Amino acid sequence: MSKRRHIVFSGLFLLACVVSAFTTSSASAASLNNDKLTYCILNVIVETRNSAGTVVGTEYYLKEFVLQDGGFFTDDFSTRTRFKFMDATMQTIDGDSTINVDWFADVSVFNSVDVSTSVTLGKGRNVNQSQGRHTFYTSGFSVRTTYFLECSEL
Repeated sequence: MSKRRHIVFSGLFLLACVVSAFTTSSASAASLNNDKLTYCILNVIVETRNSAGTVVGTEYYLKEFVLQDGGFFTDDFSTRTRFKFMDATMQTIDGDSTINVDWFADVSVFNSVDVSTSVTLGKGRNVNQSQGRHTFYTSGFSVRTTYFLECSEL
């Protein structure tokens, strides 16, 4: 729990920067007050294990971001040899805000991992989370992907 608390508190600086950017950008103060801002944290861990079960590679991804209705966030963290990205969108319908996240990464020469998840905020719920785990096996190794997405209204 203390790690998660640390992550949330470290997001306060990010939030201050985002609010400052919104107020100094061309967005009017009226539109800022009418649009709901949502703060999210995405954590993805990909572990590759050999046939003996020993971890031979681990990829960590942790990203904090802020969205508003109709907005999107994109993070291209590709390398020279691997294609990797994260896209997030938010849409509000009838007072319920849905945040959709797609995360993709090449994990080996022939394999990639794609995580698609969403959370919905509404009906008195201003914090929600999604989490999961998936493992695929081949004759020589396995890849386990664990993800956690938490979003809260600001």
